[in-house]
Amino acid sequence: MKNKKIMKSYNIYKSKLQYFCCIGIFMLIFPTLGLWAQTGNSNFTVTGRVLDEDLNPIIGATIYLESTSKGTITDIDGNFKVLVHKGEKISVTYIGYEKYSLIVADSKPLEIILKSDVQLLDEVVVVGYGTLSRREVTSSISRVSGEDLNKVVGTTVSNALKGKTTGLRVFSTSGAPGSQASITIRGGSSINKSNDALILIDGVPGALSNVNSQDIASIEILKDAASTSIYGSRASNGIILITTKEGKSSKPTVTVNVSYGFQNASKQIDRLNSTEYLSVMRPALARSPYANLLQKAHPAGTGNLDNSSFSTRYLKHGESLAPGWNWMWDPISPNKVLIFEDNDIEDELFEGGNIVNAYVGLNGGTEKMKYMVSLGYVGDNGYTPKRSWDNITLRLNHSYAITKNLKLTTNLSAHKINSTPYASESAIFSRGVHLAPTIRGLMADGTDSPGKDKDYRNPLYLIDNIVNERADWGGKGKIGLSWEILNGLTAKVEGSYNVAVMHREYFEKNNYYNNLRDANYYGSNNQTSQLDFTLSYNKEFASEHKIQSVIGASSLYYNLYDYSAEAYGGSRDDIITLNGASEYTKASSTRQRERMNSFFGRVTYGYKSRYLLTASLRADGSSRFAAGNRWGYFPGISAGYIMSEENFMKNLSWLSLAKIRASYGMTGNNSIGRFDYQGLWAPTTAYQGSSAYMPSALPNTSLTWESSGQVDIGFDLAFLNNRINFSFDYYNKVTRDLLFNDKLPNTSGFGTVDKNVGKVRFWGYEVQADWNIFAGKDFSWNVGGNISYNMNKVLKLPENGNYKNRMNGTLFADDYYAGIGGIAEGERLYSVIGYKVSHILDNDKAASEAMYDERAAGYDPVTQTYEKGRKIAGDYEWVDKDGSGTITAKDQFVLGYLVPTTTGGFNTTVKIRDFEIYASFDYALGHVIYDRQISLVNSGAQSGYLNPTKDVLNYWSVPGDAAKTRYARFDVEDGSDNGQWNHYRTSDENTYKGDYLSFRELKVSYNFPRTILNKTQIKAAQVYFSGQNIYCFSQYPGYMTEYSSASRNLSDGNYPQPRIWTLGLNLTF
Repeated sequence: MKNKKIMKSYNIYKSKLQYFCCIGIFMLIFPTLGLWAQTGNSNFTVTGRVLDEDLNPIIGATIYLESTSKGTITDIDGNFKVLVHKGEKISVTYIGYEKYSLIVADSKPLEIILKSDVQLLDEVVVVGYGTLSRREVTSSISRVSGEDLNKVVGTTVSNALKGKTTGLRVFSTSGAPGSQASITIRGGSSINKSNDALILIDGVPGALSNVNSQDIASIEILKDAASTSIYGSRASNGIILITTKEGKSSKPTVTVNVSYGFQNASKQIDRLNSTEYLSVMRPALARSPYANLLQKAHPAGTGNLDNSSFSTRYLKHGESLAPGWNWMWDPISPNKVLIFEDNDIEDELFEGGNIVNAYVGLNGGTEKMKYMVSLGYVGDNGYTPKRSWDNITLRLNHSYAITKNLKLTTNLSAHKINSTPYASESAIFSRGVHLAPTIRGLMADGTDSPGKDKDYRNPLYLIDNIVNERADWGGKGKIGLSWEILNGLTAKVEGSYNVAVMHREYFEKNNYYNNLRDANYYGSNNQTSQLDFTLSYNKEFASEHKIQSVIGASSLYYNLYDYSAEAYGGSRDDIITLNGASEYTKASSTRQRERMNSFFGRVTYGYKSRYLLTASLRADGSSRFAAGNRWGYFPGISAGYIMSEENFMKNLSWLSLAKIRASYGMTGNNSIGRFDYQGLWAPTTAYQGSSAYMPSALPNTSLTWESSGQVDIGFDLAFLNNRINFSFDYYNKVTRDLLFNDKLPNTSGFGTVDKNVGKVRFWGYEVQADWNIFAGKDFSWNVGGNISYNMNKVLKLPENGNYKNRMNGTLFADDYYAGIGGIAEGERLYSVIGYKVSHILDNDKAASEAMYDERAAGYDPVTQTYEKGRKIAGDYEWVDKDGSGTITAKDQFVLGYLVPTTTGGFNTTVKIRDFEIYASFDYALGHVIYDRQISLVNSGAQSGYLNPTKDVLNYWSVPGDAAKTRYARFDVEDGSDNGQWNHYRTSDENTYKGDYLSFRELKVSYNFPRTILNKTQIKAAQVYFSGQNIYCFSQYPGYMTEYSSASRNLSDGNYPQPRIWTLGLNLTF
């Protein structure tokens, strides 16, 4: 099996990297041709020095000619020289300082002193339809800069956000190449509708997978309703605003970033080897109702033949042990020798893979025209066979000043993704990977062993026999025209068009379990167009009053297509298209359209730079609702008081900022079907040769938005000239008119109808702190951290006759008040219910005195008889919650909750001369993980075909073991009708504490000094080594430590997180 995996996709990646590098070199060279060309004899050279206000030299300041953008940068002593014409205007720029311009009259040396730009130093925050300085923000907005996001360059933007800021819970449900992390802001706002945040890329709805992280200037997370209400009906789950980089008025700058990485699974399950497996499984089979399997073709049986998927059998008389095989004395027949192979499926499956990341960017311009162009490539080969994700992104951001007060902007982007996702991760990571280690490595014909059956196939066999290829491509175009009508009064119109196309081909080759050669095709073509008009007015009066306002209108239109076809009966494995099939079984297409028209406005008023007030209102009209409920109105108001601007506090030199703020707003959630209010019809069996339809859902024209009202109170502090920054927020969010499926009487002909009947509360607090501990020329040290606490409570549910109107839980007809689990008024969401272990019944006497257990089959291995409810030595005795003397469903407890109460992260950066070390961590607390897969293998499921974890070596075996172990006896099919349900029932034995601390990122870099680079055209150069998903500290033994949610165990097939080590090089020209 291992020999088949030696040749990797090295040549493919080599050719891709060569191709990309050729394009990158072309982009690097072409725009810069001629920029440093020699000019005529009328030129002369001007020398000079650039200093700050304390007369310290500024290294790397840009000096350029306004007419041509040609120029240079200052050296380590702040010196420069540039070739100019007489009367030429040159400008000097540097981050954090005001631009300096002058007319050159002669070659006399210049001394230029740059002044600090207070506005630049006061961080600019992007808000809905505008920007504010950080000091002026009166709502709850977190910001992640592009620099912080790309401390360690990864493959996706969403994963890079883990632990970076407050209010965000970012967790991966899969570690597969290209997989996006799930993002929830402040717990969401709904119970059974979407809790996904709205993502806007340069003001237009988009997907994080379509933007390269190195194109991002900043990400703002709008968390409270006052900041999000200007987005109205789509904003109740929070807003993520992504702003991409713009061109700068400076000499052209070329950025080249290239890295190569190796990855493998960050975690493996600690399973039995073949010897341990047979030592445990054969005695367990012998004492079970399945003892006949010991003589059959079975992982622990001795009836396996040369064509069997598993290898175990007895050594024949006179036979010698073949190379690669193992032997042991049979634990149930000690005078016989078992021979078998020992193959770890995980080791074969997790073979390792590479990652290539390359990026080329060009940025520059003049005062009149600015541009930013980039090309990015990510090639993620995964660490399992035939699993890849290649993403190419292209971006052009451009602005042009047509006249002094008329400006044209364009944002163009495109992406192309080719991937080979597994058709079913659960078939691999929830089933096949658990097969017993006695599986054959290779069959006689050189192919992988097929496995147990069609549901439990060997993952390697499954991967080899299924082709699943997907392609996604699309682009976004946005054009805007802004007109400064009067000083401070600007009108802007923007239009955008976004298209996303997907197609996927699935084909199953002729194999042991399926000879039909199924061929399927799926596709979609989704188009979004948006038109926005805004009129903004920004003005200061008498140096004490400042107004920033905007009003506008927006129209958003979706046009969505989906189509699919299925067939089978092809004659060859190398023709995967539908036209190679002989039988066509299904064809389908759907089309959906949606429109939303909106009007909005916001005004921000500041008095004496200390008293701040912001108010906003948005009206949304959505086609998802009937005419009478189509419009929703969403107000927001916030206020702030900068105490540190008061005269009595200005003398506190250690205090840089003290601001308190409060806000309230209303937002909506329109996450219902696009046509639900009209009622739905579904195609059904053809009638007399014609198509037929039948109603599938009742209309409800009274449906309206889920609406969330949120209060936020917070304060911001800064000390020691902003070296220490601290912020705190408390929020209370209540969502009303929750959309639920309300039960209908049987006479209606329908089971349920959607209604606005629920109410839920989310509340919590957030703290963020940053401390620049030391800032020196040769040494600096910075630390930062955040913590977010979120709690929820159901306030109202549809009336259903149950106590607390409990839904989807366990109910009891004979006890109105005994219900547990599901969703209920007055209770927290996402509970896990199950039994609690009291102790282990250590011997026959203790078992005979045990309580009746309604789930125990009562099989006695000695008498080979069943007695319902009977306990056997080595079983668990469960806690009798209701005191009835029997163990029933009423004895279940709330074992915990699937969603963490507390999340956060912390990081540190240390710079020592030209070296820099960065590390980041994130964590989650206050939740549990119920893992059905660990329970499955440790309960002897699938008649013992699955491999348990090493925990079973410490299970109870003989009387007296109860004092040495906390685990009950191991049985085959413990969770079946013939089992005792010791390990497969949900209990505190298989519900794990979900707390974790992840060492998420590490980067060690070296920045080449200017003394080395001065003789080249290179402005900056950095070489680095980095790691991602380095280690996770947790009690949980399964794959996906950070994935805990209400939907986790519905599929349970999750590609484990990769651990990635990378070498990279960053260059700036």
